[in-house]
Amino acid sequence: MVRITRILCVLFLFIILNFGCSYDPTIIYFVRHAEKDLSDTTENPPLTQEGKNRIEILNALLKNYSFDGVYSTKYDRNIQTVLPIARKSNQEIRIYEWYDWYEMIDEIAQTKSKNFLICGHGDNLIPMIERLKGLSPIPELGHHEHDKLFRVTLYADSTAVEMITY
Repeated sequence: MVRITRILCVLFLFIILNFGCSYDPTIIYFVRHAEKDLSDTTENPPLTQEGKNRIEILNALLKNYSFDGVYSTKYDRNIQTVLPIARKSNQEIRIYEWYDWYEMIDEIAQTKSKNFLICGHGDNLIPMIERLKGLSPIPELGHHEHDKLFRVTLYADSTAVEMITY
């Protein structure tokens, strides 16, 4: 009887250690909106042709991924940047304010085994990565840098950041 109890305890421990506590990491892709028309001085300028081309490149880059959540600020340039990917993933774009993203990031950080896409601006992407305890490969995004995609992988005990130029 003692031997059977020990075997069951060892089996139980094996199951807990190998299945009960393990999960795939959460992956968050951060992208800045595509190029906007700088001659338009309104708050919500349209994308340039270069920006529209960039969206196609981003779509091709992420074509094999499905996302559990897609986030964007309210600006057309941001929404247009991630709209094709949101549609492919059958997701509605969740809108956040460019300056008020802390709760969104904290909520995403608590998820397990999911994939997210967040479209932001040059001044909020790096701070979001740092909030997730990620080490950004660059200190800031330049005013005309629209070709960076950051892949942030959240493991149980660490955060990995990869920058992809596209």
